[in-house]
Amino acid sequence: MGWTLVPGASRESVIEEARASFNGDGSFRDRNEHDQLVTHNVRMSCVRGSVLWTLVDVTVDGVPRGPFIGCVLIEREGGYWGYKVMDETEGPCYYSVPRAYLDASTCELGYAPAWRQKCRERASARR
Repeated sequence: MGWTLVPGASRESVIEEARASFNGDGSFRDRNEHDQLVTHNVRMSCVRGSVLWTLVDVTVDGVPRGPFIGCVLIEREGGYWGYKVMDETEGPCYYSVPRAYLDASTCELGYAPAWRQKCRERASARR
């Protein structure tokens, strides 16, 4: 996925827009062709350097599916502030996520478990 550049925006407004991108409702069709309602709500968020970290609660058809960690890069490019949204399933190459987010996430998809372990290892090595 690419970058979203926001003409005329400040760093703070881009952070708010990026945070809001993790909130909301959507739907998807499962393998059995059933429509399911998915709701995302940001539980916690913080900015560390040029990375916005979010802990996002997920429900599918009203059933909690556990939180996941969002990773949003915030940069200025060509005079415009912008952001790039990722999540832990993609195994982002950024590791400054708060320990509380690592402990809270229950995501088992994609690279998430291995990435969380790498974050813990890097934090231990820094101490």
